[in-house]
Amino acid sequence: MAVNKSLIRDTDVSQGQWKSFLFIFTLCLGLILLATAGQLEAAETSPETMPLEEVQQGDSGYGRTVVTGTKIEEFDFEVIDILYNYEPGRDFILARLSGELIEETEGVASGMSGSPLYLDDKIIGAISYGWVDGDSRYVLATPIEPMLDLLEDPSAELEPVDDLPELSVPLAVSGLSGRGLEHLEADLDNYFSSDFKVVPGGDDAGKQLEEYPELEPGSSVAALLTRGDISIASIGTLTYVDDDKTVSFGHPFTNRGNVSFFFGHSQVSQVIPGDMPFKLGNPIGVPQGVITQDRGAGISGELNVFPEVVPMEIAVHDEDRQEETNLNVQIIRDEELLLELPPTLALQGIDSGLDRIGAGVAETRLTIMGNNIPGTIVTRDNLYYSQQDIAARSLDDLLAILEIVNLNSFVDAELFDISYEIKVREEDKVALIDELEIQNEEEIYPGDELDLKVSLRPYRQESFEFEMYLELPEDIEPGPNTLSARSGQTYGQFGQTHYYDDYAPEEELTASAAGYQSLEEMIDDFLARPQNNEMVLEVYPGFPAAPPIEEEEEVEEVEETEEEEEPEPPEEEEERAPAEEEDEELPAEPVEEEKIRETISTDYVLEGDLYLDFMIEDPDAEEVEEEYEEDLENTEDEDVIYEEDYEDNIEQESEQENQENGEASEAASSLDDWQSLESEERESRLNTNILEKCWQKSITQGGGFRGV
Repeated sequence: MAVNKSLIRDTDVSQGQWKSFLFIFTLCLGLILLATAGQLEAAETSPETMPLEEVQQGDSGYGRTVVTGTKIEEFDFEVIDILYNYEPGRDFILARLSGELIEETEGVASGMSGSPLYLDDKIIGAISYGWVDGDSRYVLATPIEPMLDLLEDPSAELEPVDDLPELSVPLAVSGLSGRGLEHLEADLDNYFSSDFKVVPGGDDAGKQLEEYPELEPGSSVAALLTRGDISIASIGTLTYVDDDKTVSFGHPFTNRGNVSFFFGHSQVSQVIPGDMPFKLGNPIGVPQGVITQDRGAGISGELNVFPEVVPMEIAVHDEDRQEETNLNVQIIRDEELLLELPPTLALQGIDSGLDRIGAGVAETRLTIMGNNIPGTIVTRDNLYYSQQDIAARSLDDLLAILEIVNLNSFVDAELFDISYEIKVREEDKVALIDELEIQNEEEIYPGDELDLKVSLRPYRQESFEFEMYLELPEDIEPGPNTLSARSGQTYGQFGQTHYYDDYAPEEELTASAAGYQSLEEMIDDFLARPQNNEMVLEVYPGFPAAPPIEEEEEVEEVEETEEEEEPEPPEEEEERAPAEEEDEELPAEPVEEEKIRETISTDYVLEGDLYLDFMIEDPDAEEVEEEYEEDLENTEDEDVIYEEDYEDNIEQESEQENQENGEASEAASSLDDWQSLESEERESRLNTNILEKCWQKSITQGGGFRGV
């Protein structure tokens, strides 16, 4: 059964989309009620702090952290040295940890970042850096002053330390496994400023606690990028809290400056020993606030204020097993995260729903909503097929629309909902475009219809044919043309990225907007892309014939008398200058020719391309041919007349030549006779000849004859 083509961009909101609005509203209302109910508790008084200048080498104190559950425990430390300007503009405290707790954890562990250090019950700083290859009891602590500066002037913070391995906050991930985790690491590699460690973790975020533990220095806390059925969170330690203001970690999380992440409680299951031990934990309960700054000295934020999120719903229906899987995830509204995370989350949802990786055919429906998306809603249906990995293959449209809305250079789309539905069955629903034929190819003129016969060959089945017509425009140029038959997925592949490729977004944001004037144009172009079960027939006109060369008319040369031109007055020149500027022709805007295209929907995912050359006849060619034939006949008649005249001329010239030859012969004979006479005889004949001529002349002139 063919997928119904759905290109929707309307302000109407479906029942399911209203459910998303209701879910968001209910969540926000619940968080506000929890906050106002007093369940979020913080220390009523600000803890005292000690400036670095008062810290001395050899001083001993204690630190606070959580190693199991949510209980805060203490450990000992000694100040070994003060490292002034260890990095440009940055000082550190070198300390050695000790005590039963440190023996139990086998030294400092990832997740202890932010653990406050006290001298005389005053916070001097927080654990932030350590050495993997050295004694794990030695640490570098960030002094408290630059951490508190995050609450005052965060822009003054420097970059994180590059030469020392920071106690990387473990990235506790729940709901992802297998290749989902691998893709996540690749997705976040550019998002984090330093190495991070992905570890499996649970998520009790949906669990409502009867009583939330008090947030105080040493509490285990979490910074979350997503929450729900798939959770991505970092586990660390709270360093300082003042009313609703918090500072944690002692080093950056992502180091992206101004941010908006979830902030809340976390619990620790166990410290896992190793070369670099780490806390295995997970967030608990609902978020407690927001992280607003992520810089070199740590992360800071505010309680009872919450970040903007984009809910994503993933619905997977396995038609072979008749099983449905639904995932709901909230993603921080960050354009880079919204570009990278949704395809990975959808891949995990499909893998979990199918419980296999392999071939199949998939019907998909993608819906996104955004405040600055024209019409608010964009919906697109499609059909996919793959012999290797139907889950990855079916994510092309999702990736394409996310690139458009998040990388466009026109406007922030402000996404507020993503929905991805997929129905999968293990079936070879694919066909090859096998043959293409123009049945009326002998004589085709502008304005005619191409009578086409197309043959499709389904996978391991007999081919079948069908006929269709494609109308040519009246103004199409006569001459050679090309007809193409292409599958929808091939037609739309140019410049498109597939999720199963090694995908990495380009740095040039304007590249995605090349040739467009608005986000609306980009979305319209996306919606106009053929579906994978559609065949696109298109005619590509050949080059138009060259115009005839016009003969130049002979222009009689006229001798112009050179006259000295009198210079114009300056005022007249100034008045004429603007007129000349107005006469300058502006370059004409390029006119896009209307494409000769027809799209046909089928029941199969189509593959293959075919191209066929054909000729469009010139309707004026018959008149030209008749004129040519008439000219040819006239030319033949003229040739016959010319030949006859030529023969007559040859005959006359021959006769004249013969006559001249006869006269010459007679003259030669007479000369011979004359020369043979005696002189007296010659004189007698000569006198007789002269007398005869004189007589004739006298008669013709009417005069008398006088003897000589």
